[in-house]
Amino acid sequence: LSMKGVLRAIDLPLVKSGRRVRTAGMVITRQRPGTAKGFVFLTLEDETGAVNVIVWPGVFERQRREVLGAQLMTVYGTWQCDTDTGGKVRHLVAQRIVDHSALLGELVVGSRDMMTSPRGAPKLAAALQDARIASIEGSGHALMAEYPDAVLDALRGFIA
Repeated sequence: LSMKGVLRAIDLPLVKSGRRVRTAGMVITRQRPGTAKGFVFLTLEDETGAVNVIVWPGVFERQRREVLGAQLMTVYGTWQCDTDTGGKVRHLVAQRIVDHSALLGELVVGSRDMMTSPRGAPKLAAALQDARIASIEGSGHALMAEYPDAVLDALRGFIA
């Protein structure tokens, strides 16, 4: 996704407030409080951290299926940092959301990974339609940090 200009969570604090950006991650929280006047609040997580996303009511109505159903998404929007807190309050105001949940069928696991073990990967893959597995020999759970080129090669194989 970085080849498509998608920024990681760790990169966003370096972005100037008001800039148009895109980020992607797993949806770990989805909130639509009754007191929020139709706003939806999402938290996305990637391999580097979490990103807070605000979905305005109009965007929610246009992209209801993506907002409520996506497990993995890319969000295009405007990055905002609150100046009153010195930039400690940060969020992405969504303008467009793309559901990438289908990519979750592409599993890359490390051969020494104790969290997503190679023995457990087939069981997980069986629960996902059309899933494929790539194992990175010698890596643990932090395979993106340990063997980034091997992971990139595996991902390229999935999308080829």
